[in-house]
Amino acid sequence: MVDEYHLFVGPAVLGGGKPFLPDGARLHFELLDERRLTSGVVYLRYRTQP
Repeated sequence: MVDEYHLFVGPAVLGGGKPFLPDGARLHFELLDERRLTSGVVYLRYRTQP
């Protein structure tokens, strides 16, 4: 089981690739932290909720 997700989201759009979550996944998250970096990347930290 995964308790937290730490994501770095960059300001670029790329096609294709492997999905982050499987199709039909329904998860509920609580945002714990967010930071904007000078490069435009956003750091997001989430905790999963039941």
